[in-house]
Amino acid sequence: MSVLRHLAFILEGGTVIPAGNLVARLPWRVGGSLARLAGRLLFLAAPKARRQACDNLDVIFGVGALSPEEKSRIVRNLFIHLASSALEYLKIGELTLENYHRFIHVENPEARERVRGILEEGKGMIAVTAHVGNWEFMARAAALEGFSVAAVIHRQLNPYTDRWLANIRRYRASVEAFYDDPRGLKRTIHHLKNNGVLALVADEARASNPLRIPFFGRLASVADGPAKLHLRYGSPLVFLFCPRGADGRYILSFDGPYRFESKGDRRKDRLEVMKFIFSKYEDIIRKHPDQWFCLPRPWR
Repeated sequence: MSVLRHLAFILEGGTVIPAGNLVARLPWRVGGSLARLAGRLLFLAAPKARRQACDNLDVIFGVGALSPEEKSRIVRNLFIHLASSALEYLKIGELTLENYHRFIHVENPEARERVRGILEEGKGMIAVTAHVGNWEFMARAAALEGFSVAAVIHRQLNPYTDRWLANIRRYRASVEAFYDDPRGLKRTIHHLKNNGVLALVADEARASNPLRIPFFGRLASVADGPAKLHLRYGSPLVFLFCPRGADGRYILSFDGPYRFESKGDRRKDRLEVMKFIFSKYEDIIRKHPDQWFCLPRPWR
């Protein structure tokens, strides 16, 4: 790392981290108002991201399916949602077992017992989700219910902000974080073998040797981690999504478990699992396009 780049990282961390910690101390109502304002300003100040979000809508619904006004409304709401989610991440430690239902409505009241039943098999559980709604709140709620929850994450470029964000997840949300590297993979496998819940977000392109599968009618380059872990270790797959509802609370849904059998062709087996996962992604994203924004995009 060059000296200039290292200094830039120090400057960024020295600005972002204190500001984030200050925002985390604001009352929810004040912080929420500031987040909504920040989202509107970001919508105006980030034309490249705005264009990308509009391009995503063309892929999801088809070119010409939405008017320019409809696209603008959806993308503006998306940026407001992103800023609000950032605030919520900073304040995630304020969710407790007694109050988290103020923020999250559990759509399936029996979900807790279903998870316990799955874990009785002793193979852990793979909870597949997407960059829709607030996946961090969802993991926090599961941890509060007493489950051992871990997530696989991508390492940030800036080591200072990376460590800060990872510590928020680990110490405020009580969710362990494993990086998507060889050492992290070993810890991921160990977590499943210890009968833990592993949260995976697979709707972005980060794989060096990706699978190519259809996603909204276009071929997407996707990582196959959920399929590999499921097929090799037998950990049941479930789908957990947490989009924001009309009343401002998140709606946590539970779907599963699903199990796939290996048919002898490893690549075809992985393709089958990942196609199924992305069909679930299509359903939730079509319902909540103003809450899905993914970088990098899975389409190449």
